[in-house]
Amino acid sequence: MDIFDKYKLRIINNKRYYEFGFSAKIYSYELTHAIPYLFKYKDITIQTSGWSQLAIKILTYLYEKNPKTEDELLSLKYDFSNAPVFSKEKRVNFSSFRNLYLNTNHSAGHAYRSIQMLLLFFGVDLSECYFLIRRHMVSEPDEIKTYYKNITLNHYTEFLKYKGVGEDKIPLLIKNIESLNTYLNNISSSYNDFFLFDDYAYFTNYKIRLLKYLNKKKSTNKKLYDSSKVSLKYLDMFYKHSNIFEKINKGNIKVIKEKLVVEINLLFEELGSNVISSHMLYDVMKLKHNEEMNLFGELNNKNDFFHICEVLLDKEYVLSRPFISKAKNISLSNNQLLLRYAYSQEKVTVYMLGEYADKMHFKRIDYLLKFFTEISDQFIQVNVDTLVDKDTLNISDDFLKELKKELQFLIENFGPINTQELKGYHLLPSIDLEWNKYLLVGLIKTFLSENFKIDYTDRFYNKTDFIIDLV
Repeated sequence: MDIFDKYKLRIINNKRYYEFGFSAKIYSYELTHAIPYLFKYKDITIQTSGWSQLAIKILTYLYEKNPKTEDELLSLKYDFSNAPVFSKEKRVNFSSFRNLYLNTNHSAGHAYRSIQMLLLFFGVDLSECYFLIRRHMVSEPDEIKTYYKNITLNHYTEFLKYKGVGEDKIPLLIKNIESLNTYLNNISSSYNDFFLFDDYAYFTNYKIRLLKYLNKKKSTNKKLYDSSKVSLKYLDMFYKHSNIFEKINKGNIKVIKEKLVVEINLLFEELGSNVISSHMLYDVMKLKHNEEMNLFGELNNKNDFFHICEVLLDKEYVLSRPFISKAKNISLSNNQLLLRYAYSQEKVTVYMLGEYADKMHFKRIDYLLKFFTEISDQFIQVNVDTLVDKDTLNISDDFLKELKKELQFLIENFGPINTQELKGYHLLPSIDLEWNKYLLVGLIKTFLSENFKIDYTDRFYNKTDFIIDLV
């Protein structure tokens, strides 16, 4: 039995998750430093990182299938606490459910047992539930941590060699990071090893926190702060591009890099510009060098393509997403400046774009629908005027499969979907966001554009409805 089966480890989008069946009998400590990720039961899929949200969403689904009276709900009792399960009055850390309030004032372990009790109360066979959790690294099995730390160290060493770091300097950079883990322990009870991160956003957060800690607590030791900053900068480069580097390193990097350079320089010449977009370069490479592009496999998309360029071309060009320039001072048009500004944010709103344009004293975007589509490789539109970086939402493959299946069913049986008439959002898989037409279209544009096409009923972003059909 390998460690994946031994610990029920599942890898999704290069992140570590653990299968944790609801049949398990636990106390409370087994889920310390753990959060939910994915719950599946029959025709429901729920993706959420909050125990309270998971409880309410499961309860709502079960109640719709098998309604209970208020008295039946109020009669429920925990086997681990004298606190009420449901209350008629609003209480601190209770969540609204119909005319009652559900107790969601729990630790992770007790939240799990509370949900387990609800499932049994509604007659659910616990063995039919599929549940994935996310463990903070401090609570992962030692065997898993050793396995992944060794992988990280090996890949990091290869990465540093590719970046031209001297072989005598590499052990020093690694040793510096190991020493920083001692300080990391002081600022986090959940994350205690810089070589065990599998989420770049989390790493960035703790890198910033650690440098602030050193700057405050070790202000007299400038040498420590400066060396830490350098070591973390290299590790940041690695984590940002580790998935890309690992995959392209198996292909013919030299040949692909040479062809990228040729096509970039041709575009500079043809356009009479020192700046091109990675989207434009991607289209050219797909057209002229499709065989080589196919070597990238799942990375063969506009979003990952820019990261590929960052790994391969950072010494030849200046890269500022989504642009590639041969000059250090990138000269951009107004729309290009707004595009670069958007890619620098985790969340983009129409107000932010307008405010930035006013601040920079240039014209606002006049066709926001087109702009939203242009950045949909990285941003998901979640409501009428807000887009969120897709990496922060961590959308699962299971969720996307369920969404794709439901949309195909609706279109194949009832024809193209007009969002003005769509009433069946409750049929779509559950997500940690409020369903609306913009979120639906946003998810399609970002993840399912090869399966569905979208037409607009109006050119204005806040007035249009959408027609969704199969490609």
